[in-house]
Amino acid sequence: TLLSGKEKLRTQNGEHAVMSAFAMLLKDMGNDVALYECVKTDPDELEDSELKTLLQFYRGFLFFEKRRYYLSEAEFTRNISWLDQNPDVSLPYARILFQWPGADDRSTHTAFHGMNHLVRGFDRQMMDRPIDEERALEDFEAFLVDARAIGLDNELVWSIEAYLYLKKEDHEKAIAALTKLRSS
Repeated sequence: TLLSGKEKLRTQNGEHAVMSAFAMLLKDMGNDVALYECVKTDPDELEDSELKTLLQFYRGFLFFEKRRYYLSEAEFTRNISWLDQNPDVSLPYARILFQWPGADDRSTHTAFHGMNHLVRGFDRQMMDRPIDEERALEDFEAFLVDARAIGLDNELVWSIEAYLYLKKEDHEKAIAALTKLRSS
């Protein structure tokens, strides 16, 4: 026996995480292999770090793609909680992965936090309960707060604004967002 107990679990967990990332990079392996590897990865067994949060983001995105909305929501929720508890964490790999080369640590953190809220909002939109729609709107609002904090002002932001303000029946703000979209 080479490994046993917690050491074996950590090693297996790391192997599944690496295979999941590898499957994602090699499109020929397919999403089914990536999904299998993601399911076999237990994020709770990984050390709290940027790599763990990126793995959870990827897991959430993959679960979302496979219409496993509650699993996806859980991953994004964990990420948001971790980011809230670690506001000063450096995220150099996220900066590389999302191609934000000029961003500093604070704006990278804010952008990644906003992305987690945005995708979790989409997750919640796909769920059936009325409370999930309310929570989705809260996520979209959180995304907009983060987007404004980093100065993001583009079609994505305007689309989310238009949707959110239409749902909240704030017609003046919805028209402003739709006007920006129309003229872009």
